[in-house]
Amino acid sequence: MKKIIIPIFALVLIGGFFVVREKYFSSDSETKLSVLSVGGKDTLEFKSGTTRITSISEKNIKTLLIANAGVEDYEIADFPPEIFPAYLKNNDGLILFVEVPLLSGTGGSRIKVMSTNLQGTSGRFIYDFFGSRATLIESIKVMQNKLAFIELNEAGACCFISQEVVIDTDSYFVLKPQFPDSLDAYIKRHNLQLDPHELSDSVANYDYISTDIITLERAPYTSIDDKLPKEIWQYNVETRQYKQIN
Repeated sequence: MKKIIIPIFALVLIGGFFVVREKYFSSDSETKLSVLSVGGKDTLEFKSGTTRITSISEKNIKTLLIANAGVEDYEIADFPPEIFPAYLKNNDGLILFVEVPLLSGTGGSRIKVMSTNLQGTSGRFIYDFFGSRATLIESIKVMQNKLAFIELNEAGACCFISQEVVIDTDSYFVLKPQFPDSLDAYIKRHNLQLDPHELSDSVANYDYISTDIITLERAPYTSIDDKLPKEIWQYNVETRQYKQIN
């Protein structure tokens, strides 16, 4: 799978990766995920193709949001949550991307990623997504027990940058891979006569060699030069170790 992640503004990124939860990715998982369609209003019906999987009341979804995802009652009283995408996990649970319209705006959609049982009577909060719903739907990929998608990350007082997020649906570990060092280190490594604040970092050709190994192409640029040396890094999501391979 390849991804081109393009910065929205000219930014300087500090290397390393951002770990949302201090757990490792699970290995040798037998978890199976399948996408579901969602329809209905007061009662939401979840289907796999033409097969009905389950139905959950909107009231139960709201209760889960309030109890687990930090949503206030007034935020969903007049604007019901919208669910899509949705996944069936091992035929006995769901992973839902639930948008809260009142918290969304022109800057992006605020979506709560949650897991629930098939009845929607118990669940847990996994992740708080912010970004384009269209980009989420276009970019989301299932890789055995992992979900990967693109969102926006705040990177300064006024700026955002695209960032891929990977969720392990067994451990609910969340990872945002980035480069392991700073642009200052990159400049020294290539003997460039540049100020790191003149550079913007970007991730290109984002590849999954396997479910545990990711390669990232680093392609920094300035406002007048996009022909700077590129680097290829490999990241192991199990060991959380980086290795430069070019």
